[in-house]
Amino acid sequence: MARRCLAHRRRQRTVPQVEPQAAPTTALARIDVARTLARLAPRQRAVIYMTLVEGRSAREAAAILGILPATARVHRHRALARLRRELEEWR
Repeated sequence: MARRCLAHRRRQRTVPQVEPQAAPTTALARIDVARTLARLAPRQRAVIYMTLVEGRSAREAAAILGILPATARVHRHRALARLRRELEEWR
């Protein structure tokens, strides 16, 4: 029962909206973000795209990639951690 509750809560999560003034506004910042995304492992990049851009759940992304949902969540977590670390200067 607890697992169902947690799974339901995970599905209900939404991606936080970035305030326009907080988003990178210069061309240099956009290039830096693109380069950082390009340095991610292909699977990490795919999971990030599917979950953040397309709005899919980790379970849906995992099904598309043929991996376990837990693996998709790990890829997303590690990719976001790397993006935060490498883009720290743009905060």
